[in-house]
Amino acid sequence: MANRLGVAPTTVSSWERGAAYPLMTTAKSIADIFGVPVSVIAGEKEISNIAPSMPVHSYKYLDAGFHVVPLN
Repeated sequence: MANRLGVAPTTVSSWERGAAYPLMTTAKSIADIFGVPVSVIAGEKEISNIAPSMPVHSYKYLDAGFHVVPLN
């Protein structure tokens, strides 16, 4: 997302945490990426049955091989 918007990853992180908010022009770009109105990005409308235009990746679970062994 950060690369696509031309901002630092820490900037996107601060938006996600609610520590900062994007400028209106950036909010428009975010809305375009997800194919939603800017009002959704601004929190004025809820999202319902909207498919994102940006691919959503899923990653398979990888077992790291850590096991808890009780101490005797």
